[in-house]
Amino acid sequence: MIKRGKLVIGIFLYLLVIIFVNALNYDVYYNSSEDLSNSGTTEFSKVNLGINSSGLWLILFSAEVNQSKSSEKAFVYFKNSSSYINRFVFQPDDTTTSRTIRVVSSFYVVNISSSENFSISFNSSSNSYPAGMRRARISAVRLDVLNSNYFYNQTFAEHTLSSNGWEKSLVLNFSLNSSGNYLVMASGEVTTGYQNPIEARVLINSTDSNFFPAFGNNVFYSERVRYDASNYNYAPLIIAGVVNLSSSAYNVSLDVKTGGTPSNFKIRNRRIVLIKLDNVYDYSYNQSLEHNTTISLDYVVRTNLKFSSRSTKYIVLGGMFGKPYKGSNNAEFAWDINKTGNYETEQENYFQSIVDDNDYVGLYSFKGYNFNGQNISLITKYRTDSAKKQAMIKNSLLLVLAYPIYDVIPPNVSIISPVKNFNYTNKSILVNISVQDENLDSVWWFNGTQNISYDINNPIYYNFPEGNNSITAYANDSFGNINHTSVGFYVDSLGPNIVVYSPESKTYSINNISLNFSVSDVSGLSYCWYNINNGVNKTINCYQNTSFNLSDGSYVLYFYSNDTLGNVKNVSRAFSISTSLAVNLLKPLSGAWSKNKNIQFNYSVNTQMQIKNCSLWGNFNGSWGRNQTNSSFINASGGANSFYLNLSDGNYVWNVECYAGSYREFAFENYTLNIDSVNPVLYVNHPLNNSVYEQNLSVLLNFSVSDSNLDSCWYNIDGTNNFFNCNNGINNVIFGYKNGSYNISVYANDSANNVVSFFVYNVTIKYDSVKPNLTLNEPSGIKNTKTSIPINFVVSDNADSANEMNCSYNVTYASTGGIVSGLENVFIQDCGNSYFSVPVDSDYVFYLTVKDRTGNIAVSNSNFSVSTQTPGSGGGGLGGESSGGGGRINFSTKGSLEISKVGEVVVRGGDKKTLFLNVKNIGKLFLNNCKVLGKGEISSWIYSTKVRGISPGEKVDFVFDINVPEEIEQKDYKGELEVKCDEVSYAVDIKVLVLKNNWRIKIKEIKYEKRNLNMNYFFYSEDIGKKASLDIWISDSDNQEVKRIKDSFDIKSKETERNLNIELPDKLVGIYYLYIAPSSEPDNYVKQSIILGKSITGMSIAELGKSGLIFYVVVFVIIFLVVLVIYFGLEKKFIKHKLKIKYPYKATKSFY
Repeated sequence: MIKRGKLVIGIFLYLLVIIFVNALNYDVYYNSSEDLSNSGTTEFSKVNLGINSSGLWLILFSAEVNQSKSSEKAFVYFKNSSSYINRFVFQPDDTTTSRTIRVVSSFYVVNISSSENFSISFNSSSNSYPAGMRRARISAVRLDVLNSNYFYNQTFAEHTLSSNGWEKSLVLNFSLNSSGNYLVMASGEVTTGYQNPIEARVLINSTDSNFFPAFGNNVFYSERVRYDASNYNYAPLIIAGVVNLSSSAYNVSLDVKTGGTPSNFKIRNRRIVLIKLDNVYDYSYNQSLEHNTTISLDYVVRTNLKFSSRSTKYIVLGGMFGKPYKGSNNAEFAWDINKTGNYETEQENYFQSIVDDNDYVGLYSFKGYNFNGQNISLITKYRTDSAKKQAMIKNSLLLVLAYPIYDVIPPNVSIISPVKNFNYTNKSILVNISVQDENLDSVWWFNGTQNISYDINNPIYYNFPEGNNSITAYANDSFGNINHTSVGFYVDSLGPNIVVYSPESKTYSINNISLNFSVSDVSGLSYCWYNINNGVNKTINCYQNTSFNLSDGSYVLYFYSNDTLGNVKNVSRAFSISTSLAVNLLKPLSGAWSKNKNIQFNYSVNTQMQIKNCSLWGNFNGSWGRNQTNSSFINASGGANSFYLNLSDGNYVWNVECYAGSYREFAFENYTLNIDSVNPVLYVNHPLNNSVYEQNLSVLLNFSVSDSNLDSCWYNIDGTNNFFNCNNGINNVIFGYKNGSYNISVYANDSANNVVSFFVYNVTIKYDSVKPNLTLNEPSGIKNTKTSIPINFVVSDNADSANEMNCSYNVTYASTGGIVSGLENVFIQDCGNSYFSVPVDSDYVFYLTVKDRTGNIAVSNSNFSVSTQTPGSGGGGLGGESSGGGGRINFSTKGSLEISKVGEVVVRGGDKKTLFLNVKNIGKLFLNNCKVLGKGEISSWIYSTKVRGISPGEKVDFVFDINVPEEIEQKDYKGELEVKCDEVSYAVDIKVLVLKNNWRIKIKEIKYEKRNLNMNYFFYSEDIGKKASLDIWISDSDNQEVKRIKDSFDIKSKETERNLNIELPDKLVGIYYLYIAPSSEPDNYVKQSIILGKSITGMSIAELGKSGLIFYVVVFVIIFLVVLVIYFGLEKKFIKHKLKIKYPYKATKSFY
């Protein structure tokens, strides 16, 4: 509640600057005109502000107005596009100074359907004495983004006082959603008789002690204005303050009274607004509840704070209540909000205000700043030496505000380049993505195969493949909104595909040469042309062969084509014409490989003359020269002629020369020939003949191969050749096969196609289904030392040796099953004997696990005890089990617990949180029946079913749930978590912070069918029109995640039903946990146990806490009936014997 004398007083200005979401969705608008302007009787518009977004808006007005003539008036108008919102008059009582300035401020709540315009204008009652205005400012703030954390009431009607006592001019009744700091603002237009004072206050819950502004001697906000018949003779009345509200129901009233004639007092355009400051994006304030503080001639800092901003634009509110000493006219002082600390440089920003008599008047203003952690100050200075000790101030306050950001608009994403549907002739294309969002988080794009991060300030060039391409640009903001856009385009940077069949690279014996070709291009052909020896280009039909005539000589054909995108390609072909004598090589073709050493060289000759002879030339002996000559039986009409030669392995160059008449000609170009008659060398090292592989694992093919011209390798295991890359030296190939016996053939060849093979016979692949043989010898019995406890065991396997297997062990406390710290899943090197130590005397169980390479597991365990106490030590050693009891174990020393700190837990109404409390027994007493209980405000919220004993030195994680009621007040709740055992108890503090939830999730049903989890749930939210994004994931009992999906949808009503089908991995059997939470609040999840496996196919597992319980009850009943049948059968058979069954207590490890 608000106490008189302890109230924060003096806020007028409330502004907020939000980062613009886009041009049609601002949360704040702002405009100002700072310079001084003058106006006569003609109304002058000082500043205008247009709002283009629908919603509930708070409009704030502020300006400084002056009139230098006491008999004249200055009029101020706050307007929208169609009517007046406020109309004020300012008439100074005394004008001995050159310019008397007054602050005029107000606010207004309006629901804007589409757009609206607001303005501040002014004029004077006389053209001879113009009015002046400066620092005219309008701020427009969205209220409806605050999720109901605001309240308001307003009326334009006029209220006339009926008495001299306090009267309620306007009342706002409301119920809080949550407690916290609230900004309270009240405003109105007031008028009274001449020099009659007006007093005003904001009253909380109609309690006289709860009002503001107030400090000390019941000083209220005072205002006075001359009264006449003019409709404009109203002065602004503004009161604002920050109060802390904690209970649920409130009423706030704007109370007024006057010392003059009540009927002369009127108030209109009354407004009250409450806004929860804890919901704004960023705010900070400092205040000084000074009273009757004398103003100095020097600059004095009244309040100061250093503000490290989180966004770029903030509004600073600064102000105080000020008055001169009674009877002192012309008391003139200055004040301002200062950011830099260099007061002298900002003197032009000060304004003066004349006040009368003993009334305190509120002086408020605001300024917009871009912050970077500066010191902000509120400063004052007196201006009249003779009266400097008479003017006083009180209740200085400085407030820095940034409006809450509730951004539901995704970023605006556009792709500037590549251009949609454009055909590019260059593979390197500029990727230029434009994104508009003031809360931008990250940008990336998808090229069809991978996501690539993107800096919007640095467009990049990227090489795209030929053909059709598309990219998708993505952007998200810091509020989780995501957007994307895509473009498709085409890349063709290559010219047409050209193949020239004729002419060939040879010597022709005719002058008419055929030009046979084919040309193609995916983008379409434009033109084809050719020239000879870079001569004149000749255009031809791209789809029709042609011919040309040339005389004898050597030529190069250049063939060109371009596609419809302008890509040009050309090919060239050299040839010659000799109508007298033409020689051409036929085979072997140039570059040929041969594994035979006997080579037949074929050539042809065309001539009309008598051929004298033809000779084979080559480097067959290491140097170029004539090898042999043929002078008879030469076909001169183009038929084949031959030379024969036996060559060694190597690389050769050859040609044929012929003589006819006076002509001597070689073939057009030399040919090359490669001879390799040697097979590669191949040897398979693994697997070996008749080998057996017991484990169902991949088999290693290890072989060596060598050849100077090695080409390729392959193996054949079932009639199918399997090719792979190989290199000279050792090669390894892994392959797997089903059970059976196989012959494996391995091959290698060289460039001359010399092939070598290696055969491996009777390779048997046999699945190993036999677990290792395991005998555990130690630890066992009673040990008199806690260190060097031996591990001794013997293990063998039908397939693996001991050092090929994996061995590990765990040690647990025998009484509880809890793992001994540091002895969980300990690896044993080479599965050999080892040692370990335990922390305290106790009974233990040793578990040994051996796994072979196939995955077959053998497990063995042994019980042992450790007792280091000597006889007669007084402790009595370990106590035995009590007859028929629960296995209690006792030591004679005192018990003690060590419990981890929990700290603060953040929850929301309706939450169920599962937490862990780590407890260690640091005494020497075994602690029985330990459990977790809640105490204090949250005692009924704590739920835990675990009850267990704790051995000395043992650490135990107690799992407990915090079940928060649905309807719960937002605040801090304090309590204790008590670990209570039979022998001792200990408690730690816990604080639970309950936040307001604007959503709720209820799982309706979950079904598991054939790897598919069918999920039906309800999502409740008031954020209609926004987008919801939820993460859903499934984890096993060890909290290992096995599946995660995201469910995003538009919120169209308060209740949204969702149906999802989640495909799960194979072979999930047992108890798992399903979590669902908003993507922005992953720790605020709803958790549901589910059972997966073939045995429950089609079973509904929603609400497992209830239906799961029913399932287990049914199973229990069936088992119980079976036991009864067996029992009575035995009773009949052994009627004379009495069977006594004893069930010792033994806790098992729980999984969460």
